[in-house]
Amino acid sequence: MLLLPALLYGCGQTPSLPQPAQESPEQFSLLWRHQGAWDEHQTIKDGKVFCPMYQEHPPHLKVVDLLTGVIEREIILNHRCCCAPWFAHGKVYLFAVEYDFANPIPGIDPRPTVYVIDTNTWHIEQRWPINMFADVEVAPYHRDTDSFYLPSGAYDCTTGRQLWNLGTAFMKQGGALIVEDTVYYHFPTSFEARHILDGRLLWSIPLDRHDNNKYNTPIYDSDHRRIYIGTDRTPWDDDIDLARWRRRGTVYAIDPDHRSVVWKRTFETGSIKSVLTYHRGRVFVPLFNKPQGTRIALHWKDGSILWDHTIPGDDGWATSAVDDRFLYTAAHGIGRFIVQEQETGHVVWQIEAGPGICCSPIISGGIVVVGTSTDFFAIRIGRGVLADAPWRGNSFFTGYTPGAVEIPEEEKVPWPE
Repeated sequence: MLLLPALLYGCGQTPSLPQPAQESPEQFSLLWRHQGAWDEHQTIKDGKVFCPMYQEHPPHLKVVDLLTGVIEREIILNHRCCCAPWFAHGKVYLFAVEYDFANPIPGIDPRPTVYVIDTNTWHIEQRWPINMFADVEVAPYHRDTDSFYLPSGAYDCTTGRQLWNLGTAFMKQGGALIVEDTVYYHFPTSFEARHILDGRLLWSIPLDRHDNNKYNTPIYDSDHRRIYIGTDRTPWDDDIDLARWRRRGTVYAIDPDHRSVVWKRTFETGSIKSVLTYHRGRVFVPLFNKPQGTRIALHWKDGSILWDHTIPGDDGWATSAVDDRFLYTAAHGIGRFIVQEQETGHVVWQIEAGPGICCSPIISGGIVVVGTSTDFFAIRIGRGVLADAPWRGNSFFTGYTPGAVEIPEEEKVPWPE
């Protein structure tokens, strides 16, 4: 029997064990699986998966061993946290906000707060109030400035002090993207570049008016120095009469060096409610519509369609992770985990995942993990190093983590012509 140090669980606690995985004859196989509401964004650090459990009452942060699925630590929070954790100074940070102001839960603090938790003692060291009512999926951290960045501005990661301010941000604002010494923000009518140290505006590009970019954080293509963003023309309110609205989603490719839009492609058959994915010359677009969405691959150079693939019954509201061959997607509309070939969109493997899939898959050590409102599981997809994998991978939110899966050169997806 494997004995684990009691320090990991705290006094009187015992580890929570995953359900045993069944052997699979397929190329991909289930390693372990937990039940429960695990449907927010996880982060992998040093072979451990840090999981905010915002639907639990009270909310928790749990730490799961990537290889075994054993829950090693957990701590109670007084906030619901939907943002992916980040790390600095031997601590884990979480941004938490009560996004459902109309229906607050008793005992849950509605004020936006950043938690600072010591990863050695597993105690909450700080709680910093944040003047920002926006439910964001990521708060990018920059090591050189020792700061984290929210739609409201930049904050010191040692003191929590706000370093520069963009004003109060609201619910429909997406997360920030950092490339070199510039922070990029996606607003309802513009795309802005600001200096990372003082927040001064460097340049701005007008965009077509869109109603909601809550989950449309920009991604960066370092192969070609392009930034891609998706927009959503449909209001977020589920109660609105959508018959009055025409769903529309647009993808923009932006050249930050020339401060210009290189191309844009608008879809009249759906909106974009998830972050785009990029790898090896392809921009992957989740096109949302009810009852049927679709997934599309665009050419990086001109936005031409390389393939579009419809998964019956899926609404297209989901983002993807990638390696050098496959695309990994938790399909929101049908509650299944889907593996597709990047070159064709062909589905090569799938497994029941459970309903309410809202988080982004992440990859490390040849393993992809994903959570739903009923399950949290790990799929063995190959061999790879135990790379740290923050939200949306380790490569500018593109969904890719270098080295996380080792693909032989002859099996890698070819670049599009």
